Amino acid sequence: ASLGGAMANNVTAVAVRGLSGSGDKVAVKLAASDAIKAPESKRAVLEKVDSRFGCVAGSGSDFFPIYRRHRNTELERLAKMDKDFEELQQAESFQAQREAAQIADEQATDRRRAKRQRRKEAKKEGERLRKEADGINKFAG
Repeated sequence: ASLGGAMANNVTAVAVRGLSGSGDKVAVKLAASDAIKAPESKRAVLEKVDSRFGCVAGSGSDFFPIYRRHRNTELERLAKMDKDFEELQQAESFQAQREAAQIADEQATDRRRAKRQRRKEAKKEGERLRKEADGINKFAG
């Protein structure tokens, strides 16, 4: 069952019907189950620094295209961060709505079950009283 398309990739816990107690959640792994692990290396991983230009006082005529490329890269990174955050918010909102609907359904089911049980007990009580009163309510005659 699909859980909202791409939004399901952000959620780490999902409410599932039929678990013991209402509102119980199941942890979801975000990594693909068939993902191949990269071999571990003893080499240190260094973060690449894109912006090598600290001071632009002595920059030449070739600096602006480089600046623009770095600026666009940074703007794309920020836009992706915003998009990922928005998707996470949507996924959490969807799961909260889904969980609220699940709880409401379970409460309605419990009310109906209780009503059926009360009717069943009332029917048994009526049968018992009818059998008990069978000889009492007869007129002698």
